[in-house]
Amino acid sequence: METLVTKNWGDYALIDSGNRLRLERFGRFLVVRPDTSALWKPMQPHHEGWQQPHAYFVGEKGHVWDFQKGIPEAGWEISWNSIRFLVKPTPFRHMGVFPEQAVHWEWLDETVRTFVKEQGRAPKVLNLFGYTGIASLVAAKAGAAVTHVDASKSTVNWAHENAKRNKLEVRWIVDDALKFMHREVRRGTKYDVILMDPPVFGRGPKGEIWRIEAFLAELAQTAGELLETEKGKLLLNFYATDVYPEAVARTVKQSLGNKISLDLTSLCLQEEKGNLLQTGYSLRSH
Repeated sequence: METLVTKNWGDYALIDSGNRLRLERFGRFLVVRPDTSALWKPMQPHHEGWQQPHAYFVGEKGHVWDFQKGIPEAGWEISWNSIRFLVKPTPFRHMGVFPEQAVHWEWLDETVRTFVKEQGRAPKVLNLFGYTGIASLVAAKAGAAVTHVDASKSTVNWAHENAKRNKLEVRWIVDDALKFMHREVRRGTKYDVILMDPPVFGRGPKGEIWRIEAFLAELAQTAGELLETEKGKLLLNFYATDVYPEAVARTVKQSLGNKISLDLTSLCLQEEKGNLLQTGYSLRSH
């Protein structure tokens, strides 16, 4: 299995990890939040960020943040390459961006630009479980016609605001991903690139229960029906599940009819001292 490593960039750094925590820098602010896989001791235990972070997620106090004076609790802007977006501490310890996805943003940017050059048109990109929309913006800026789907209206609003920061146009859909996909199949709609970042567990806009193990095969099969050709590109991210990564890969490939070549990869962030922190897995087209 190949390991895809995201190294620190200008507005983001994984400084250190350990004691089930990670120390990160978003822009100029230092943030400490939980990471249950970080079972080891920190490499930089005396770093100022461990001692006095600007924001610290306190699980034992009911999943809330402790803030230092001066940090904008409503969020602040950072960027990756020329894409600008808002980050802010959320009640679920997330910050509105998954930094390890930067390796996929690079792949997506190259995929879209190559398609435009070879096909002479804008590829149609479907971003499912699109969250705050950074992948959607990367694709749109590279020249794609993007449809962004997420079940959370507030999250789609956040993504829309990120698009405004970059003056980019995206088609926004607030809906259950699978229901939307099935409607698109019935309409005969096709996409050239499909991105999927499903949660392990979630709820739809009407309280629908989502469990990735229960819907994985249907999700993959329907994605295959929506791809324009066998040369279509697919990306599936997945995280802590009750099944092995190889089992996810086998299920997805079988559900696609084995017509798309996918690589199973491990996603990692690299700390300042060079150690790797694994964050999840992905299946990605060549």
